[in-house]
Amino acid sequence: MNESNDKSVEMCSIGELLNYNFVIPSYQRGYRWDEIQVKDLLNDIYEFSQNNDEGFYCLQPLVLKKISDNVYEVIDGQQRLTTIYLILKYLKKEIFNIEYDTRKDSKEFLNKIDSITSDELNHIDLEYIKKSYEVIENWFNNDDSKKDKKGMIENILLSPKDKKSVQFIWYEPSDNANAIEIFTRINIGKIPLTNSELIKALFLQKANFKDDKNKDDKNFDEVLYEHTQIEIANEWDYIENTLQDNRFWGFINNDMDKKYNRIDYIFEIVSNKLKGEDKKLSDEGKKAIGDDNYKTFRYFYKKWKDNENKMSFMQNTWKEIRYCFYAMNKWYNDLTLYHYIGYIIYFSNKKVERFSDIYNLHTSYMITQFIEKLKEIIKKEIINDIDINELNYEYEKDKIKIKKILLLYNIEYMLKNKLSNSKFPFDLFKEKTWDIEHIDPRTTNNLIKKEDKKDWLNIVMEDYRENIDDNIKSDIKKYLDDDNKNFEELYDSIVKSLFDEEDKDNEIDRDLLYNLTLLDSHTNRSYGNAFFKSKRKRIIEEDKKGNFIPICTKNIFLKYFNLNASTIYKYTIDDAEAYKKDLYEILKDFLPNKENKQ
Repeated sequence: MNESNDKSVEMCSIGELLNYNFVIPSYQRGYRWDEIQVKDLLNDIYEFSQNNDEGFYCLQPLVLKKISDNVYEVIDGQQRLTTIYLILKYLKKEIFNIEYDTRKDSKEFLNKIDSITSDELNHIDLEYIKKSYEVIENWFNNDDSKKDKKGMIENILLSPKDKKSVQFIWYEPSDNANAIEIFTRINIGKIPLTNSELIKALFLQKANFKDDKNKDDKNFDEVLYEHTQIEIANEWDYIENTLQDNRFWGFINNDMDKKYNRIDYIFEIVSNKLKGEDKKLSDEGKKAIGDDNYKTFRYFYKKWKDNENKMSFMQNTWKEIRYCFYAMNKWYNDLTLYHYIGYIIYFSNKKVERFSDIYNLHTSYMITQFIEKLKEIIKKEIINDIDINELNYEYEKDKIKIKKILLLYNIEYMLKNKLSNSKFPFDLFKEKTWDIEHIDPRTTNNLIKKEDKKDWLNIVMEDYRENIDDNIKSDIKKYLDDDNKNFEELYDSIVKSLFDEEDKDNEIDRDLLYNLTLLDSHTNRSYGNAFFKSKRKRIIEEDKKGNFIPICTKNIFLKYFNLNASTIYKYTIDDAEAYKKDLYEILKDFLPNKENKQ
């Protein structure tokens, strides 16, 4: 549809495909939709035709490369386009043609699909096409629960774009784009066309840079177009490059998947913000935009379509994108904002909506008030009067509360101790799975597999050889040699040997908060049942390797909270009390008043 050499994107109704010819290139596999997929599409279109909503039913992107006038190579979207063709063929409303590069007789085959017999099906592609056509026939003929199906489907498929209709997102990459590379990315790499790609094509169309004053001045148009295009393209690249920094991205988003097109996130946030401010956007308009993966593009497309001054719309919208990114950058470089916003985002289920709320607060308050609002969100919505004295690891409902407290403790500890402008690495935290770890697990033997029991005994022999007598060493060796020594008895004798009566009298309640910390699942599951000395050794080893250990977890095992500790090899009641006291002091601004008095 686009006559220029730049990228083109627009919404396109089925009726606008009149007299178009589509070529399916040889690098694509053939048509492969099955009965369920065909019926689902028919049912969706019929249900859309029956509801009272205005707007359109979106068939997702149709990615095309122009060959000549009204002739297009289909890069992506073959399956839906062919199915729509078959539906129209059944309704005797053929308005466009499809031809497969690999089969020059395919156009003729499709034209007479209704009369083709099974004997003429000499290729699997043709078998799938014929089967889908039969599914369409049966759907129209055999289900009496759907009234006037032919009329409803025909009307909705052939309705113009400004009416209730079925539409594709028509997308033409630039002339120098490689069609096979695009196809490979979308279909083999499973990286779909993104909202931001479509929006970029929409924003940079030459038509956007003409207004009433200069629409006839071609030289001015070209200069303005090139200048603005370069300006936006450079800013776009800068934003995308910044978002590829995992340290920055991990602060604003929980999805560390590198396949995610990260600039999409900013468009989602801005569209969410603008929709909330848009008094003209009716409920019908919101429904028309939809709620699928391309709702962000369709929002901007609708606003672009409705706005007579394309240049003004595009420039104002890009300004919103720029402001949103600059706000993120400002927060990233402010230690307090970085930590509080990063913490809030981590515990947000609806990250776009939450980030939009934060962005709105940012535009409404001075910096000190903004920080207080963030602290209020943390205290009232995340911590939410958690009674940390009552938290117990045994209760499943308490585990997420414990994680909220422990993560906030690490973040607030870094802020209050001003650790050389250090930032909590949200990216590293999000790349791993984190367990709530018992600092001292000695009262419980929860080892079940023999392999795990042997691993545990090997750790004891390595780290406590000097602390256990020869008889126990002998019993351990027998068990390791599969001499069937009773493990439970052996476990009890080891505990009794390592921990004296005073330890037993001052035993820590293992499931309360002052015996819990955060540890990555790999380290925890390999050393989770080991005693304090062994865990401490492993923490030091991981820290030396440069692996991320949360600061408070490291401080606990290095006994920085109790500088008068009597031993570095046991976690004592004094250590636990020192840890508890520090945690209360660090988090007092976020805890209920009764706990501030501890």
